[in-house]
Amino acid sequence: MAGVLGNFMRHSRARSEMQRRREALKAEREVSGCLKRGEEQVTKSRDVLSHNFVWRSL
Repeated sequence: MAGVLGNFMRHSRARSEMQRRREALKAEREVSGCLKRGEEQVTKSRDVLSHNFVWRSL
C-alpha cells in the first residue's frame, strides 16, 4: 500500500508542477502580448507531448 501511495504522490506532484509551469508561461506570454490563436494551439500540443513524456519517465 505504501508503494501505491508513494507513486500517487509523485504523479500528483509532477502534475501540479507542470500546471504551475504552464500557468507561468501563459502569464509571461500574455504580458509580452504574444498570445495568438495559432501559438496557443502549438503550446497545447507541446504540453500534451511533455505530459506524456513526464508520465512515461516516472
